Amino acid sequence: MVEQEWIRRAQGGDAEAFAALVRLHQDGVYGFCLRMTGRREDALDLTSEAFLRAYRSLAGFDVTQPFRPWLLRIAANLCRDHLRARQQRPAPVEDAVLADLPDPAPPPPGQVLAVHDRAAVRQAVAELPEPYRTAVTLHYFNHLSYQEISEVLNIPVGTVGTHLHRAKRLLRKRLVEQEVAT
Repeated sequence: MVEQEWIRRAQGGDAEAFAALVRLHQDGVYGFCLRMTGRREDALDLTSEAFLRAYRSLAGFDVTQPFRPWLLRIAANLCRDHLRARQQRPAPVEDAVLADLPDPAPPPPGQVLAVHDRAAVRQAVAELPEPYRTAVTLHYFNHLSYQEISEVLNIPVGTVGTHLHRAKRLLRKRLVEQEVAT
């Protein structure tokens, strides 16, 4: 069954259809929340809350629009509120925690990083300022386009590009300092 049909059925009260949507998107939402917070327990709580809020708001969702960006917008808002309430940066994510996450896509040939280097990249991303970290996570880990990120974060497409450009510059600087990149 296609996602739009599951959404329509879920809007009509079909719990199994909504459960299918959860199964389809739970790894992506959990991975996003984990990368944003750095804590497994927080990510689990925020993932559950994101799906609960999505369920409550599903009646107003336009099935002609993509579901994943809408769901990630809910998760992004929850993560931002969570971090703001705690006035904290995300905790460093342990490799064991990140190992639980499915790899969204294999890297292109020639871009395979050693395990140590991947850990350094993950840590460098976790240390980015929140708007840059969010943009990087949505683009590189959740594979959203600039337009979709713009919709998720409710910012202009140009700002998305600026966030990603600045994030890459900060990441490059940090990784060169750590001798991970040249």
